[in-house]
Amino acid sequence: MINRIILLVIDGFGIGALPDGVDYGDAEANTLVHLAETVDGLRVPNFEMLGLGHVAQIKGVRTMAQPSGSFGRLGFTSPGKDSVVGYWEISGVIQKDAQTGCSSGVPAQIVDVVEQVVGRKVIGKNVSTMGMMLRRHSMEHMATGGPILWTDGGNTCFLAMHESGMAPLEFQQRCREIRKAAKDAGSFIRVVAQPVIGGHDMLRPHVGRKDFVMEPPGLTMLDVLSRSGQIRWGSEKSTTSLPGAGSRKLSPLHQE
Repeated sequence: MINRIILLVIDGFGIGALPDGVDYGDAEANTLVHLAETVDGLRVPNFEMLGLGHVAQIKGVRTMAQPSGSFGRLGFTSPGKDSVVGYWEISGVIQKDAQTGCSSGVPAQIVDVVEQVVGRKVIGKNVSTMGMMLRRHSMEHMATGGPILWTDGGNTCFLAMHESGMAPLEFQQRCREIRKAAKDAGSFIRVVAQPVIGGHDMLRPHVGRKDFVMEPPGLTMLDVLSRSGQIRWGSEKSTTSLPGAGSRKLSPLHQE
């Protein structure tokens, strides 16, 4: 009898492109294989024993004759590429229609929501990367205290704020309110609160990023487990790649 299940997900660590990858600019995506090639081969004996070598030809990874695990490659049924859609599908909620991306920047109705909740004019609003936005708008941000706002071109809205402009906990609360207010105002399914540190011309991301995600549009595996009285626990690794960035403590699963 199975009395414990451990589900581990490594986000953004794919092993090949799906047939519709070309629609999202990912026709050549193969993170694991490309990583192995870049470092001239991987040494992962435990994964080898589980059967990783049978999944793809990965430099440095052997194909074991009698692997000890079950293995395979799975593809999305839901359209889209956002990680959250993938999490929903893992938990049993399959999307039929693709979420509309924001390839032209943050929509005006979302900008209005952000400015109303935060009480300040935002900076940026375009499609970009975090590094570029921090370099481009650091001085204006430090001078005005307005949050730096951008999108990845998909369904995620990012806000960056220096602690001198707003305390981190208050910033997170505002982003939580933005997520709730934006539910019916646009296509975003995730609002990211990204703390930043540094001076006027050297802003950089800091630990404490918090993602606020829309509720799944259906009954999930976790809902079923909860209703049956099963205990659910979850943990997540900090998504900010900085020295000293650690894991959050293990805590009961919940939705923001």
